[in-house]
Amino acid sequence: MNLTKSDKNKAPKKAEFIIILDISASMFEHVHRLVSDIIPNALNLMNYDDHQKINLITFQSKVNSYEKTIQELKNDSSLEGNGGTCM
Repeated sequence: MNLTKSDKNKAPKKAEFIIILDISASMFEHVHRLVSDIIPNALNLMNYDDHQKINLITFQSKVNSYEKTIQELKNDSSLEGNGGTCM
């Protein structure tokens, strides 16, 4: 593979990131910290920019899907643990 000088200077494209998160009652006290602190910081450590969109899939008795930037996760206070996990 031959890379030109301009190719070498380009940052590698980030893979689409999908997070599947249990927000059932057993996770109640951890959900907010995971969403607003731990997950965004882990992504930043992997060189994901705060404006990078990620897919967040949450589940309890039902499933919800969100597309948010890392910055939106940091500022999100709407997700909290509740419900149960009934299959």
